[in-house]
Amino acid sequence: MLACSGSKSMFSYHILLLVSLFGTIFPLPSMMATSGFTGAENIIKDGGRPLSIHIFRLCYRNLIIALHNVAVMLGIYIWNPSLLSWNFLFLIPATVLLIINMVWLSLLVAIVCARFRDVPPIVANVVQMLFFVSPVIFKPEILPPELSFVVDYNPLAYMMEVMRSPLLGQPPSLLSFALMAVFALIGWSFTFRFFRMTRHRIAYWL
Repeated sequence: MLACSGSKSMFSYHILLLVSLFGTIFPLPSMMATSGFTGAENIIKDGGRPLSIHIFRLCYRNLIIALHNVAVMLGIYIWNPSLLSWNFLFLIPATVLLIINMVWLSLLVAIVCARFRDVPPIVANVVQMLFFVSPVIFKPEILPPELSFVVDYNPLAYMMEVMRSPLLGQPPSLLSFALMAVFALIGWSFTFRFFRMTRHRIAYWL
């Protein structure tokens, strides 16, 4: 019995891990949009194209890469069809909110990295740290109360929640959806103003 219980627990953890990793395929590369403008230096200096197109191209590429990994999720559902439920439909608004947030975050990171060329390594280290302190390779409930702030004040944890819960056949929390909407509102309000102030200088920074 103990062996059976342990194998079931390990199996559920492996599913959780695979789904969590799938949920980070799109947001993590978008957070590291350090080459959003520097990677298109020649095109930007030639002019004639809106700068935002480079950010949309970057986010679109990351989304396509994420969709290529849908085969992993199909394998999980074939192996364990009980995960499929009507809660899967929550994935639609969750994906829309995630894309909206990733676009402004990518734009902000790309502007800062175009101005300060020593920032990309810092961004890479911060994203790596966020990965390990986010509930990707561990379950949030295993954290002791004094360390719960690691998840409670971690934006990536809420992005993970709205994506991972529908994939596991569970409804995401209303708090996660509300915070994602707040992140989008505040993030776009700041980033749009920042972009208007700096867009005419980006070509000179490259």
